[in-house]
Amino acid sequence: MKNIKKILALMLVLCMAMAFTGCVSTSGTSSSSTAKIEISEEEQNPDMSSYTNDFAGIVDYLTVCEVLAGEGEEMAHDFIGAVNGAKFSYKYEGTTVTCEIYEFDTENLNEKAEETIASVKENGTFSALHENVEAVLSDSDKFLMVYRNSDDEKDDVQKAFTERTMEKFTSFVGK
Repeated sequence: MKNIKKILALMLVLCMAMAFTGCVSTSGTSSSSTAKIEISEEEQNPDMSSYTNDFAGIVDYLTVCEVLAGEGEEMAHDFIGAVNGAKFSYKYEGTTVTCEIYEFDTENLNEKAEETIASVKENGTFSALHENVEAVLSDSDKFLMVYRNSDDEKDDVQKAFTERTMEKFTSFVGK
């Protein structure tokens, strides 16, 4: 009986690890896009008040700002206390960008959400499956982003794109 419990616990941990890292088969359902950094001033700064202050609103806003592309793949989100989450993978200037966005119910935070938000505010990371994951909070603390660019030694174009993505994400406040 003890061995069965240990095996079940191990299987649960493995399932959570796979859900967290997004190890899901993408058999052609995920779209890949190439964003452009050279866009018009109007497109760079759309009016945030025309977007809802929820998960769909921030995704739409970041897509219009051309810092997010593709179809989001739903992610496990309750392990950090979020109410919604998706992973976006796309190409930018030949580099693969992965962006996970999570939404918190700031009116009704559970203990795990409070812990995650506090950790990201203090350290810029949160703990998941015994690993520290770098993350950024929006200024309102309603959204969390895990951003990865496969080009570890980013050139100036990649650095500018990352900075623009962070600025658009952190400053978002919908209506």
